[in-house]
Amino acid sequence: MSKTVGIVIAVTIALLGLGLIFYRRERGGEGAPATGKGCVSVPLDFIGWSGSFLSTDWGAYGAARQQYLGLDPDDEAQRHFVDGFFKAIDVEPRSSYVKHFEKEIKAYINSTSALPHWEIPVAGYMRC
Repeated sequence: MSKTVGIVIAVTIALLGLGLIFYRRERGGEGAPATGKGCVSVPLDFIGWSGSFLSTDWGAYGAARQQYLGLDPDDEAQRHFVDGFFKAIDVEPRSSYVKHFEKEIKAYINSTSALPHWEIPVAGYMRC
């Protein structure tokens, strides 16, 4: 009988732990998407992520990363993390979008869960 009670207690604790993790993700706490919020709201007229970077305004995009994020425009590693943010919200990288999402991008690239675009399995997982 005591073995059964121990198993029930262990399962209950495990379920409570999982419930807490999912609750925090929904509420924007620890374990939430990298911005620290539950999701990122995106204007409807922003161009969606294509993965081809055809509509990226490269010169201006590098300048915007430098101006708004303080990143070296020639730093490819950091660029890939910024691109990862855009893929996570399902938006094609553009200079005007860097300005629009400045705070969210900074939170994302400074988080422990930031990924470069090729490691993000599903585009738009952080989008509201």
